[in-house]
Amino acid sequence: MLNRLYLAALFALFAYSCHPTPTRLQLGSYQLLFQVNDVQIPIRLSITDSTWTIHNAGEDIFLKPIFLQNDSFTVEMPLFHTLLCGTIINDTTVQGLWVDHTRTTLNTIPYSLHKTSKIIDFNTTESSTTTWDCTFSPGLEKDESKAIGVFQHDGSRVYGTFLTETGDFRYLEGDRHGDNIQLSCFDGTHLFHFDAIMRGDSIINGTFLSGLSWKEPWNAALDPTATLQHPDSLTTMMDSKSLRFQALNLNNELVTFDSTDFLGHVTIIQIFGTWCPNCTDESKFLREIYAAYAKDHLQIIPVAYEREAPVTEQLYRIQRQFNDLGLAYPPYLGGASPKSNAQQTFNQLNHVMSYPTAIFVDKQARVRKIHTGFYGPGTGQYHQHHKEKLLLFIEQLLHES
Repeated sequence: MLNRLYLAALFALFAYSCHPTPTRLQLGSYQLLFQVNDVQIPIRLSITDSTWTIHNAGEDIFLKPIFLQNDSFTVEMPLFHTLLCGTIINDTTVQGLWVDHTRTTLNTIPYSLHKTSKIIDFNTTESSTTTWDCTFSPGLEKDESKAIGVFQHDGSRVYGTFLTETGDFRYLEGDRHGDNIQLSCFDGTHLFHFDAIMRGDSIINGTFLSGLSWKEPWNAALDPTATLQHPDSLTTMMDSKSLRFQALNLNNELVTFDSTDFLGHVTIIQIFGTWCPNCTDESKFLREIYAAYAKDHLQIIPVAYEREAPVTEQLYRIQRQFNDLGLAYPPYLGGASPKSNAQQTFNQLNHVMSYPTAIFVDKQARVRKIHTGFYGPGTGQYHQHHKEKLLLFIEQLLHES
């Protein structure tokens, strides 16, 4: 069903003419409201003569609406292979569905789009920042996990993110009304919503929603010294300092990598998925360092694990995202997205805890570091510090003989 919908939408791209915006909609600021059970999740969107833009705090996602037929249209989300399908009700209102055809279940969420006179500019120059020691699923032994909440307050507006031991929740924004705080974001593959009660130095009665598939309690305490386990300590080699693994190239051919492929190079093996925003943030960083150091024998080997689909479709998704990101090195396919498949490929690791995971191999083909997760630009100073540390480590390996 989803593949037929997707193919029909792609066919329509050729069958009908493209327009920057459906002609009956007024230009200006809109609120995109996703309906998840009994919760409405608000996202900012603006429409100009040239484009639609989704706004998540400091992130702008530029869309290319396609006018299909009569009052119906389809917007293909960049990078993550999902669709916004809509029907224009009048010149300020749309009703539609977000369709994620990379998922086999819980893959459509209804939304409405309404023009608003309220214009919100992302501006934290005058804001104050607070740091919180957060616990998700508190008291539930198997599910409990830690995070650091970093929030900026600008009047009633709140911006921020959560750093976890496996990455971050990227760009969140919302409002505080009295004691109630709400934060949300939509990037085309994830729809996040957080609400809670903020009382002094505590956050209580929190609920975290991720699309239709996840609901979880959380709480927090104000703590400027909050820390997490070091991301270099979470995954280790079990029996050797040298890796050997296999993956498919884009021609659907099995390729074997071993020490002979690593000798004389500094190699970063990226375990990722095209559906994973933290992985995409890491890919953009890897693009920068590859451009700077490829001439010095830095090589990057990305191995993707994709959501359920035929292998040809998985390879297509990988190639398309790499083209969209302008990545200059070839990607590979390791298998389907469950982490057990990545563990099977990289069976010399004690586990694969997260997408992304980066394995750093020196010129002697020895594994020198395994880094779990990636702190993206939504984490601000944490992202900058993370990049600086990785760059210093890469330069150290490049200078070794």
